[in-house]
Amino acid sequence: MGGGYPSSGGEFNFVCDYAATKYVVDNWPKPVVFSGAEIGSQIQTGAKLALTPASNPIRRAYELAGGYVGATRASWDQTAVLAAVRDPLLYWDLVTTGYCEVGDDGSNVWHDSPDKDQSYLVKKLSNTEMEEIIDDLMANVHGLPEVTIISPDSGAHYEDGSNITIEATAQDTGGQVVNVEFFAQSTKIGEDPTAPYEVIWTNVTKGVYYLFARVTDNEGHQVYSDPVKIIVGNVDEKLVGCWLFEDNVADSSDHGNNGLIIGQPQFVTGRQSGKAIQFDSDQEYVSIAESPDFSITSFTLAVWVKIPAPIPDGWRTIIEHNRFGSNWFGLWKSANGNKFHFRWANSGTATSDFNTEISPDTWYHVAATYDSNEQVARLYLDGGLDKVVRNADPPSPELSDLRIGINGDGNEDFQGIIDDLRVYNCVLEESEINALLTATAIEHESEWAAGATPAEYRLSNFPNPFNCSTTIQYQIPSESFVSIDIYDISGNKLKTLLRKKQQAGIYSCRFDGSELASGVYFSRITTEKSELIHKMLLLK
Repeated sequence: MGGGYPSSGGEFNFVCDYAATKYVVDNWPKPVVFSGAEIGSQIQTGAKLALTPASNPIRRAYELAGGYVGATRASWDQTAVLAAVRDPLLYWDLVTTGYCEVGDDGSNVWHDSPDKDQSYLVKKLSNTEMEEIIDDLMANVHGLPEVTIISPDSGAHYEDGSNITIEATAQDTGGQVVNVEFFAQSTKIGEDPTAPYEVIWTNVTKGVYYLFARVTDNEGHQVYSDPVKIIVGNVDEKLVGCWLFEDNVADSSDHGNNGLIIGQPQFVTGRQSGKAIQFDSDQEYVSIAESPDFSITSFTLAVWVKIPAPIPDGWRTIIEHNRFGSNWFGLWKSANGNKFHFRWANSGTATSDFNTEISPDTWYHVAATYDSNEQVARLYLDGGLDKVVRNADPPSPELSDLRIGINGDGNEDFQGIIDDLRVYNCVLEESEINALLTATAIEHESEWAAGATPAEYRLSNFPNPFNCSTTIQYQIPSESFVSIDIYDISGNKLKTLLRKKQQAGIYSCRFDGSELASGVYFSRITTEKSELIHKMLLLK
């Protein structure tokens, strides 16, 4: 909300910091919709708040501002918010051609050309109509609708490829339910406008999913249900996020917490033959949408990091969750010298630098665990225990997004390279942390491209370490009889996964270790010309 349209001699929001206003308006990279002072100044809202409880903080704010119960005031902020969260064309017309010029004194004028992907709101409904709409939203006289998923139960397991019926109940006291939508994470599955509310999700692939329902009533109120977690197929429930940065920010775990790239970080050669992500400039980061997967109180963070010379000063964010809440945790390059830093617990009040100084242009494996039962944090560097911190207050579960390369304030930009970042919803032991140093990912896509003729023999598996099942990937450069076998640490053959003749190419097969105990196992590929053995770590 700022300025006046088509012109203003100096609206309050623009003149408070006119230099910053001018810069933002001139350089903002995305579309902008301006709500001018004239939009909200004649819309007087707040009268219906007298119908709400005296404890209502919105009612109290109006009382303090106006001096009496039922006080009203201009609605600059309410109109701007309404335009932002709903379709503005429901309430206003839009002038979409031209741009806003801000003067050096904070004044502004709208020019019809050139077109700069900017627009401004123009009055369409009467002031009385707008007052009624906004007052009803603020006072919520009729109450909000309610929705609950009643099937499936939270924690339900299904076979890979199942058809799953999702059912919900919905009601609206004083109003009418007009639609119920169903989502898995942020992906819409379907909708049902009439009771009983249900959809059938067909051929669901392996993964961990959080189901939500969203109810909409006849006044446009929308409310989400609590999440319901379901597990489809044989999945790793402990590894809730794994970003390998193989030319993308997809989540390689079974939980589907894919990232969104902001700015222009680069994909570069990683610590092995694959890729990693490099952050060089301000406002380059990866955003992971909020998920119940990250609302955790006992957890493990693990990541490979390389910081260039000279090591930059100040705090540098590797990964951060929920900076402004009670479930703040993450890893940083410390401002207190060349060390890594772990922060966890309520509002990030429990913090600790690592003991060991780091060197520039060197790959480090950085890991940290927090055990809420013992109230103990453990910090690991290159697989070894670096520090133990005891009697630390535990965090509280809370939904928030996850950021890689920047903090929640949009500051403390990371400079360097990050590879193989993992989040577990459990506390890994030191042996398990150490095993992550030798974990191998699926090779870079261009080297494992379908249809390509490999130049050499290879054998790997992912994820590694794994829980219950893993994918074994291998390549052969020429036609051969191929055998894939699994052995325990004593050399006993446990299972033959494959015995057949195959053409040159890249293949994969699935190994199910659900009946085996945690420990080290080996996959072996035997061909007519070569034999390779690969170590795997099963964690349950």
